[in-house]
Amino acid sequence: AKAPATYVDVYKSIRSEPSQTEWELPTKPPVIKAKTTLNVKGFGAKADGKTNDAEAFVKALAKLKETGGTLNVPAGDYLLKPLADASSYPFTKLRHHLLLASAKDVAIIGEKGKSNLIFTDPNAQGLRFLDVNGLIVKDLSLSLTTRRATRHNRALLDLSACRNAWVEGVTAKDSTGVGIQVECSTNVTVTDCSAINSGTNGFRLLGSRQLLF
Repeated sequence: AKAPATYVDVYKSIRSEPSQTEWELPTKPPVIKAKTTLNVKGFGAKADGKTNDAEAFVKALAKLKETGGTLNVPAGDYLLKPLADASSYPFTKLRHHLLLASAKDVAIIGEKGKSNLIFTDPNAQGLRFLDVNGLIVKDLSLSLTTRRATRHNRALLDLSACRNAWVEGVTAKDSTGVGIQVECSTNVTVTDCSAINSGTNGFRLLGSRQLLF
């Protein structure tokens, strides 16, 4: 039988950080020291807008967590339907299409205006980063397949319990909830990003510090 999951409080260290009144604004992305370079198409992604590419992304993100480094997302339309065995996280009801958790020193880089991640479930977060230290997300276009009339409290891009993160050139379009969300995180820069036709907030900041938008 599968062993029960052990609860890990990924928010504990951020919750207990001392208050700071003086800190330097970040001027450039964190340095990704790991030299591994991955390509999501090397894990089977088709980017044809018809094939469910979620499994390829799940495999690529698992490898990225293991090695650190950069995951390249070439131009194309990546349809993403949540996988039953890879859309949840222990001790939360919050579901996702894609998740990278408890990782460090990673970058996900697309081709601006050409690398399109198309999510399908308004009740699941799109691309979620949880407890990641040293993160770059750049030049991705995120959208939902069908804009729903009712609001759903889910984000297309979510950074939670993250540190030293840089989000640049990301477009979030047609969410039924939030476009881009940063929660319980420290030292995060969001620059040259846009949220279009969001169901609730284009950008939402929750319980975070040292943010630059």
